[in-house]
Amino acid sequence: MKRLSALVVAVVICLSLGMQGFAYDDMMAVDFEGFASEVKDTFLQNEDGLVVLSHEDVDITDMFLEKASQYYHVQDWEGFYGFCVENVGTLKRIEDIVQDGFRGMDATQLHKETIFKYCRWNGTVAPSEYYPGVSMKNNNGYITVSVACSFTYNTDTGKVTSVSKPYKTGLTQSGFRTELYEVQIINESYSHGKLGETSCNVTYYFTPSAWFYIGGDSPQALLSYYSESSTMTVRAK
Repeated sequence: MKRLSALVVAVVICLSLGMQGFAYDDMMAVDFEGFASEVKDTFLQNEDGLVVLSHEDVDITDMFLEKASQYYHVQDWEGFYGFCVENVGTLKRIEDIVQDGFRGMDATQLHKETIFKYCRWNGTVAPSEYYPGVSMKNNNGYITVSVACSFTYNTDTGKVTSVSKPYKTGLTQSGFRTELYEVQIINESYSHGKLGETSCNVTYYFTPSAWFYIGGDSPQALLSYYSESSTMTVRAK
């Protein structure tokens, strides 16, 4: 009975501390240099088609490129990571593969976006009764995933006539603390705007999760994250 009471007290203390946010020390298990390398290799080799959005979906591309140049110049990987966590909600690299169609007929085009997305833990861990200390840590991080959809448009008017269901390829993680592995997407859905216009928004929704490890090769608990989304705008090129 005393052991059970002690466990309950520990859970309450840990949860109350977790609700206060995380201390900077909780980020020390992050591979800062690896994080910076992934951003550089995936998004900064070529700035064409690059879009950077804040956590509020405001375009901050120019500001990001300026700050990134400064951090990379002095190799301040920890500072760059902190800057991204505070300011960057999404990095996107946009690509369009155009296929010519006969005049007056529908043509098909492929739209692809490589997305680097900040994922926020929703506070849920299962089984929670065994690992209350998880709530005291910074469990957020970034995932990289490529999402593509094909669409058809009229070659005379440029109006979008149909869009396909988006599909993802590849999934990697970066900026998570080292105890979190195998970040995955547990459900996906999409919606699109009105057809018959010269552009159409296609929104991809997904929910990340991550496995929590402590000492050993087997996962100890599963962490759930808030649902995220990314909107692509398709139009004839």
